[in-house]
Amino acid sequence: GIYEKVSKNFNLALAKEMAVEFLKKSARDLGADEKNIQAEIIEESSFNMVRGFFTSGKNIRVKAQVKPGLMFELQETDSAGKNFDGSISRKAGQTDFKGERKGMDSNAESEK
Repeated sequence: GIYEKVSKNFNLALAKEMAVEFLKKSARDLGADEKNIQAEIIEESSFNMVRGFFTSGKNIRVKAQVKPGLMFELQETDSAGKNFDGSISRKAGQTDFKGERKGMDSNAESEK
């Protein structure tokens, strides 16, 4: 987590912005593509700190995460492994999306 002293004008909205920007920077540093980073706030709270009978500050807590999911697009292919635009999407021996092996040598086919 990040702990910082901030000005008295700092509020929950600014904390959420700061959390999202920090999360995006961290994701970029780990190699994520900027356009695929979908940050979301999963927890937020803000409450006044009281000392004696006076407000002495605020406790602002925000949790953010990168939205779970796939970070690439799948392309639909025909049974020969060609995209519908004619380009080839997988190499011989690569697993298709059903988990079946395609393009194996003739010995593998005869063993079935």
